[in-house]
Amino acid sequence: MDYSILNQDERANLVEGVYTPLSLAIKTLHERQNDLVLRKKVDDFFLEHNIPTPLLRNLKAVVSRCVASPNFEIKYFFELCEIIELEPLILEYPGKFVNMNPDKYHLGKMCFAKNRNYHFVSEKYNAIDFNATEGKLFTDINTVEGEPIINFHHRLFKSVYPEKSESIHDFSEWFDKTKNKYEMYYFVFFSLFITNGILFENYFSQDKSEYDFFCRNIIESFNKVEEYFGVRPLIVPLLPLRTELAREWLWYDISIKDSI
Repeated sequence: MDYSILNQDERANLVEGVYTPLSLAIKTLHERQNDLVLRKKVDDFFLEHNIPTPLLRNLKAVVSRCVASPNFEIKYFFELCEIIELEPLILEYPGKFVNMNPDKYHLGKMCFAKNRNYHFVSEKYNAIDFNATEGKLFTDINTVEGEPIINFHHRLFKSVYPEKSESIHDFSEWFDKTKNKYEMYYFVFFSLFITNGILFENYFSQDKSEYDFFCRNIIESFNKVEEYFGVRPLIVPLLPLRTELAREWLWYDISIKDSI
């Protein structure tokens, strides 16, 4: 199908069509634990692909980010996990730094505010030299103070959430091995969310590059997983749809500034 010919409302419906309402996703995840046929099919599938270790222990609520950092988005995610009583898991894929990507940009230029509903930046901090880091791997980037950027954000994370340090898992090696095994880029990744957990993610139809990415990598993989297993992968929007594009989610509580 040529998804480029859809109007904006149709694009929004296409994107939102991959979501399962939160309450239904939780109910479905628990019900699938009793579906022995489905669980065996998932287990047999992952005999070849070696499911990431954290997903073998207890049911998980999962977000995937380039680097785990204690911004308002992650704070909201942890609050949600407390409510739904699922263990949080942050799957990291550092990749390359691209300042056009808002998530990555705000790892370099940190904005601090009183809370996530306070729409004014109280302070800013440039953690990196943007001119020297564009296109570099995160693993090769240091802060302006000489600290590896990943270590820097993990240190801040642990200062805020010392009890959740084990919720971070770098799955870049696993993803690099699985993403090209099938024609569908995210086929194996989405298969993780049949019986082992729920993926919390927002996909966007308003931005052309984000929508193109969705059409190129997400929707076909999603449909293929549903076809293969006979059920949908469980994906829930992390952020409320009405505010999902707000940059404030990528800001930080002002109290964290003292830990830099």
